[in-house]
Amino acid sequence: MVIKGETIKLYIQTITGQDAFGADIVTEEAIEIPNVVISPTTQEAIINELQLYGKHSVYTLCIPKDDRNDWDNKTIEFWGKKYRSFGAIEQYMEHMLPLEWNKKVRVELYE
Repeated sequence: MVIKGETIKLYIQTITGQDAFGADIVTEEAIEIPNVVISPTTQEAIINELQLYGKHSVYTLCIPKDDRNDWDNKTIEFWGKKYRSFGAIEQYMEHMLPLEWNKKVRVELYE
């Protein structure tokens, strides 16, 4: 059996200018990230993250080794809903893992 992930959308923010008050004007662009494994968060992790971050984790995403995107506090879309990443991103040494993923990102329901 081969493990195959889903294609998800990661929203990247870019500062495109400033308004009349000097505040940044930000645009969001969705990029597709293939082969992301989506797993439900365990009950123990939900309780720990609620105590640590005040966030209710719904899923943990396993990110492919070749991905170089910033996943910190980003909007992520899959299965028709939007989520928001939070907390520390766990990253493991690529050469120590036999599978295709080396990062874990926790997300909460956003929309």
